[in-house]
Parts: sequence; C-alpha cells; structure tokens
Amino acid sequence: MIKTSTTQMPGPLARGFNLRSRAACAWLRVFALLVFAFATTQVRAQITLLQDYQNNFSAPIGTFQGINFREAGFSGLSAIPGTNGKEFWTLSDRGVNVDAANANPAACRPTYDKIYGFPAYAPKIHRIRLNGDSVQILQTITMKRPDGITATGIINPTGYGSTAAELASTDTVLNCANFNAKIAPKDVWGIDSEGIVKDGDGNFWVCEEGGPTIWKLNQAGVVLKRFTPYANLPGAQSIDVQIDTVFKYRKNNRGFEGISITPSGKIYAIIQSPILYPTKSVGEGTRVHRILEINPADNSTRMFVYLNDGIIGTGGNQIRLRDWKIGDMAAINDHSFLVLEAALRGTTDIKKLYRIELKDATPITSARYGGLTTEALVDSSGLAAQGLRPVKKTLVMDLLAHGWPSVLDKAEGLAILNDSTIAIANDNDYGQSSPLENGIATATANKSHVFVYRLSGADKLAGYQGSCLLIAGEIEGDTNACAFTGHGGGVATYTVNTTDASGFVWTLPSKAVLVSGKGTNSIKVKFLGGFVAGTLSVSIQSACGKEPVTRSLKISNTPPSTPLAVYGPASVCDVVGTSSPVTYAVAAVDAAVEYRWITPAHAVIVDGQGTDSIKVIFTSRFRSGLIKVKAVSGCGTSNFFSYAVTSGPPAKPGSIAGPTHALCANGNAVVYAVDAVPSATSYVWTTSVPNAVITANGAQASIVFPAFVSGVVSVKTVNGCGTSAARILAISAKPESPSYIRGDRRVCSGSLQTYSIDSVAGASSYSWSVPKGAVIKSGAGTTRITVLIGSESGTIKVSAVSLCDVTSSSKLDVDVNRCHNVPSCDVVLYPNPTRGLVHLRITGADSGNYKVYVTHIITGAVVFSSENTLNPSSPEHNVDLSRLDNGYYILHVVSASVNYHQRIEIRH
Repeated sequence: MIKTSTTQMPGPLARGFNLRSRAACAWLRVFALLVFAFATTQVRAQITLLQDYQNNFSAPIGTFQGINFREAGFSGLSAIPGTNGKEFWTLSDRGVNVDAANANPAACRPTYDKIYGFPAYAPKIHRIRLNGDSVQILQTITMKRPDGITATGIINPTGYGSTAAELASTDTVLNCANFNAKIAPKDVWGIDSEGIVKDGDGNFWVCEEGGPTIWKLNQAGVVLKRFTPYANLPGAQSIDVQIDTVFKYRKNNRGFEGISITPSGKIYAIIQSPILYPTKSVGEGTRVHRILEINPADNSTRMFVYLNDGIIGTGGNQIRLRDWKIGDMAAINDHSFLVLEAALRGTTDIKKLYRIELKDATPITSARYGGLTTEALVDSSGLAAQGLRPVKKTLVMDLLAHGWPSVLDKAEGLAILNDSTIAIANDNDYGQSSPLENGIATATANKSHVFVYRLSGADKLAGYQGSCLLIAGEIEGDTNACAFTGHGGGVATYTVNTTDASGFVWTLPSKAVLVSGKGTNSIKVKFLGGFVAGTLSVSIQSACGKEPVTRSLKISNTPPSTPLAVYGPASVCDVVGTSSPVTYAVAAVDAAVEYRWITPAHAVIVDGQGTDSIKVIFTSRFRSGLIKVKAVSGCGTSNFFSYAVTSGPPAKPGSIAGPTHALCANGNAVVYAVDAVPSATSYVWTTSVPNAVITANGAQASIVFPAFVSGVVSVKTVNGCGTSAARILAISAKPESPSYIRGDRRVCSGSLQTYSIDSVAGASSYSWSVPKGAVIKSGAGTTRITVLIGSESGTIKVSAVSLCDVTSSSKLDVDVNRCHNVPSCDVVLYPNPTRGLVHLRITGADSGNYKVYVTHIITGAVVFSSENTLNPSSPEHNVDLSRLDNGYYILHVVSASVNYHQRIEIRH
C-alpha cells in the first residue's frame, strides 16, 4: 500500500500577507526547502514489499519430543532463470537442532551445544515455487557423499571441524549414566548447509558453517569437490581442495553463511561472524568478516574484508561486536553484491541489506600485518594503518522498516531476480526454539517465508548483470510408448525445460516419426507399428557461446504394470444368497485399454467385464476366494492382482510386531502392529496390564503402560461375519541382560580384536568398557565392537541400555601378552595425561633399535615418529610430544621384542 499525505503551508503563508515583504521571502525560502526535502524523501523511499509467501505444507521428517517436524529451515535462496521470478533453489541446514547449552544435569552438559533431533537426517536442496500466497516445494534432492550415500548434518571429526571434547548429543538425559547412549558418531561428510547457487554446468555450490567448507555438487546432489581448510591434513578426502587454513578458526556455528556466483562464474562466500583468529578475545572484538573468492577454473582463491556496523547502543540492549551475523549474499555483477547483515540483543533488533563493492578492496591473506592478524586490526582505521581497504558498503534497505516481521529472527536467503526485484527468505529453525537452551524444543508458529520486494527509482540495482547460464532439465514425457504406437495410438509429447538456450536438435529412435516441434524445446512424436525400444535425445545449443549439452530418454513398448489395488468389501456375509450386486473397482493403470476380471466359484459378474469396475452377485454356496484383475493394452497383458473375499469371519492375525521388554512407565506410547488381514473390517486390541491406555488405529495400536511386571498384548480381527481367534504377545517391563561375550580371551598387545553379543530385546544401545589402555575403534553403542588391545589385562564388560534402565553387565576376562617372545619384558608410560613430555621405562627387552610413533585416535594418521636404541642398562627413555595439539592419541613402541600400544591424552 502506498501512503500519501498533505502538507499545510506554515505560518504567514497559511494566513496570507504581502508577498513582497522581507518576511514573506524568508518564509518562501523555508517552504521551498521543505518541499524539496519532502520530494527527495519521496524519490528515495521506493522500496515496496510486493508479497509475503508462506510455506504451509512440506514433507514430514518425524516426531521428536512430541513435536511433528516437517521439511523447513530454508537457509539460502537462488533464483531459477526462466521461471518469471517464481521458482528458486533453497536448502535445509543440518536438520532439527535444539539449543542445549544448559541441558542435562550439570555433571553431563552437552559438550556441543546442540541436540540433534534426527541424527540420520540428510540435508536437502529444495526447488520451490511461489504460487498464490504460498511457497510450494516442487522437488527435493538429498546431499550425498562421493559414493552416493546420503550425507548427514552431524559435526565433523575431531581436528576437521570439531574438538575432541565436542560430541553430538541426540537427546537430553536425566541420568548422566545414559549420556553416552545418546551420542551420534561424528561424520566426515557432515554438512550444516547455509547458502546455495547453481553454475552454468548445472552444478550446485553450497556453503556450510560447520567445517567450514564449500561443496560443489552435481545435479543429483553428489559432492564433486569440497573446498576446505583441512585438505592439507593426513585424514583429508580425495576430493578435498585446499583453502586458507585461517578458516579453521571459525566461531562455533558461525562458518560460511552466504554464497554467490558472478556472471563470470567466480564463487564468493562470506563468514557469518568474525573468525577467532588468533584468539577468541580478538575474534569477538573485531568488525572484520572475511570474504572468500574461488575461481573454479583453477581453484585459486583470494580474500577480502567486510566490516560490520560495530557497537550500537548501551547496557543490556547494546549490540556488541560478537552479536553481528551475516545472513546471505547475492551478486549484482562481477564486483558488486548485496549482503544481509543482522544483530539482535535485548530489545535492539537490526536487519539491514547492504550493497558492497569489491573493485577497490585490498586482497588479504592469513599473514600478519604489523604483527597483527587482520581481525586484530579491528576496524577501518586499523586496516588503513596497514594500507588495507575493506569492501565499500552502502545501505539499501532496513528490513524491519519495510514489512519484515520482527518475530522472524533469521533472514538467511537472498536472491536477485532482476535490477528491480529481490527475494529474501527466513530460516524458521523448523518451527521450534528452546528459550532456556535446555535441549527441550518448544513448537513455534514461525513458518518458512519468502518476501519479494520491488526496488524503484534510485533504489534499482545499478549495473545489474544477469548471468548467462545454459541450464537444461531432463526430457519430460512418457517412457512407455504403448499408447502412442500403431494406427490406434495417439501422439506423444516430449519437452525439455531450459534457460539461455538458442536451439534444439532432436534425434528420434527407429520407427518414431516427428509430428511437430522441430527446433523447439517441445515435440510431438508418433510411434510406428513394430516399435520396440529406443532412445530419444536432444542437443541443446547455448545462447551463452558455450558447448551444447545433451539430454536423453529411453523409451520402450512394455506391457502395462500390474494393478496396485482393488476397492470393494472383503466380507460379503450379509449379501450371500441375495440378488444384491456388490461393486469392485481397480486402481487405474497407465496405458491400459481394458481390464479382465476373474471371480471365485459361486460369484458371478453381472456387469462391467472389460472395464475398471464390475458388479458381482454371490450365491448361497459362496464361502471364500479371490477376485482377480489384470490390465490389457496393445503391448501386452499385466500379471493378475488378487483380492481376497470371504463370507466367514477373518483369519487370525499374524505375529504382533512391537517391543516386548523394557516397557517403562514413562508416559511414552508403545506401538504394536500386525499385517493387514484380508476381509477384516476392524481390529480389537487388549492387554492384561491394568490401567494401560490403548489407542487403536486398525492394524496398529499405541499403548501407554503404567508400572507393571509382565503381561500380554492381544489382537483379534473382526468383520460382519464374526471375530477371529486372538494373537498374543508376552511383554515385560524389565529388559533382558546381554548374553555371553564372544571373542578371544588371550590376546597380544597392539592387536585388533572383535567382541560381540546377541542383540537384547528392548535395548536402545549398549554400553561397553574395556581394560585400561585399550581403545574401542568402532562399534561403540552396538552389539559388536573392534578393540585395539593395550598393554594391560582386564575385563571387557557390556550392559544393555533401555530408555529407562541399564542392565547388569556381561563380562569377559582378557589376558594380555605385552611383548612378543620375551615374557619377562615390561613397558611403563608416565605421566598420562601429559603436558607433552612422556617418560618410557622399557625393561627385560632385547637390545637393538626400536621405533616410537604416535597416531591420531580418530583418523589413525601418524603425527609423530622417532627411532632410538634399546639398552638394557638404560631403561629410561623420553619422548617430547609438546608440538601436538590437545587431544587423545595412541603411542606405539615397536621393536623385534616389544609391541606396546597405549592411549594417551595431551593436555597443555
């Protein structure tokens, strides 16, 4: 809505007087200035909110802490050319994560301040459309590892984006003994995605704040390259590309937040908050945000400085330097960008959109300037003293003054549609928050929004240059040509949607004829009799001067698929022996021209044979049988689909699926289910446990149990003809204890051993402990572990962990032989933990050379190695590990007579 106002002449001009007087002239000058100022304001104030679009429906993720979560958390935005400003790429972040700095008892606070509600959640790319007043999700692509397996949002391994102390909690605990059972393993391909663009080859570029890293993914979401500050480390992956190691100092949860692609194809990403380089106090006391430039042609990089707005206000509402966050960025041309900048503290809420210019900014490095890091230079004065220039920034818009609701905290998606239209999206944190940061989610009413703004007059984006990107989708059309073959067949349509294409050259398979559409993106095709199979392809010419791209589609004449369902009553006892017909219908099958039905003995089709619906009369002799139907087309016949019909009571249900042990009186519903029984119209669920609350839903029931010892759950099936016998499942409140531990009892120091148990009913995980010095290398929390044996004998123990209890332990005593062939030798290591200097006492070993090396406990990479000489008269040896970072490692001592391995902790 455009608001207008009128201005009344002030003072004497409103009353009327001699315009020749000196006072009148003065008033005229004042009035002219007022009019000029008003007009100038009107020229500049030309930013209009065109529409607020909301996402009202999306695919379900699951239920956590009683909240039903759906796809949301839009954390980036990129306009799709050729869609008239209606379609965009966006993405989710790592999934539902609940603030948890204050969760759990004080003795076991989460070491990483988020709770992962769905640890297996795969971050996703969404194609969305603005329709009416809503945001619709048209397509979803999961992000994947190089092998095509879906990625997760879990933190990266220690030293590659997380510290040794940080663990990924999956829920809160009331008892610290259960803390380790609520931990998800770290993921080398974990990604907390925040920004997205697409290049001219159809690849996605995604920035993320965890590593922080930048991923290049193909159209199927498979990562092709990962630009990372950790590519120089031993545990780097084969597709990792090095960026400046300075980015490993990113603030927790504040890595790369915005990403953009310029018309020339360069990638720019910006850090959300200043990095903590070289220390936290420096990083939280600076205005410096780093911008990274990547040239995809040769993977070369540069960095620039962006300065936030600094300290604003006083007291508890003061915006401090550490409160500023970047939301996203978008390219206007090769050197100009839009950037979202925001801060919130107390009642002070700032959300602004700036235009920045790179062309006069000074490229920086991770080197020190005058002995100081770039962050330690703090602001423009400090930069200028070292001859450095930040990017120039100019205010474009105050979001809160232009219709952005203050309740939407995170403006994290920014897209430019043209020189006068932009779109901004919010991250709604999946409609949850945890105000107390106690790991307990509270549902909010916040939805995912896309706000579209019109920029007019002086606010238009001067110098805007749209990218020329040839983007081509897959060929759309029928892959089964059956309905379009021969004289009786129709005409098939095939279409390929593109942007910046200049021409289309179609190639048809043998015995296919082009009817119309030559040279366009959509053609009509007729298939001749005798067509069996072939490939339809199109070569798409680029309007950008690039190489053409090809899309293809395999087409064949195949029989129709088997029908998926028949609809009609399964129990007919009330109509047997009457003249009342019963209707049965089949779910439609593509390309089918006829349906052939078969009925059981004493059931007669009286109407509809050949169609998708028949009427059947059941004689008095009918008992039970199958109604069958198959689909027919010009290309063949499908298999029959069978539907059971009976005039008697339904069959006894099959086995009841559901937990049988560890059923706690915790108020949580326990779900039981059976397979659907043909002809059953309802199910009756019961339990012998007094005061249990049953909520039945057909073949499934949820039960809330009070405190009890043991009992049964039973279910019967019902139809109009009677009730079946009951299916019974025995249940117990107590979990089972693990069975005996399988594995070797006599082992060698340094060897890898596997120990396992049978799974325990009702157990959610398993808690293992191993002798001193031994390390669980894999399988923690499962029924099978792999252990690196240390130098000490001891006992391996395992307990089953349920939602409400931990069982007694099963045990296996293990006898460790420390040294090969020399039973009398001994190795002692101290102190442990150590500040860096380790003392070794080696006695009873043969003389000769020995090697000491240290490996990282997570990656297995060798981080230290040295060789020394064993001398029985000098058993003391020192190893200096002070160069290593704090954390856990394995120290190995190996010679012809010694094979010693010990876990150590370095704590400077």
